[in-house]
Amino acid sequence: MSLIFACAAAVQANDPDPLLWIAAYAVVALQAGAHAWLNTVRPFACFGFALLLGLWSLTLFGNLAGADASVFTSFEMTSSGAEEARECLGLLASAGYLLWLGFGHVSRPHPEAASQKRAR
Repeated sequence: MSLIFACAAAVQANDPDPLLWIAAYAVVALQAGAHAWLNTVRPFACFGFALLLGLWSLTLFGNLAGADASVFTSFEMTSSGAEEARECLGLLASAGYLLWLGFGHVSRPHPEAASQKRAR
């Protein structure tokens, strides 16, 4: 997932507002990388950023709700509404992944707590 979100950040270079989108996807890529390679997750950070991305997606949701099928079946940019509908999907996917990551970490006992419990 880290690689997927890093690629999502990289392809934003030609966007009209690239820094904002690169930063958004880079944060998700870093959280995924921290989970994969360091086996650490900051649930509060995941939940906070997921909330931010979710609220941001609400500003674009009207374009997603009114989008025609070409938004999902074509790579061509048919209108600015099509771009915003796809951006909304990217934000929702990012927020969903962060929620999954945060809740998955919260539901598992911390390794140190588990080893202390076994020692007793």
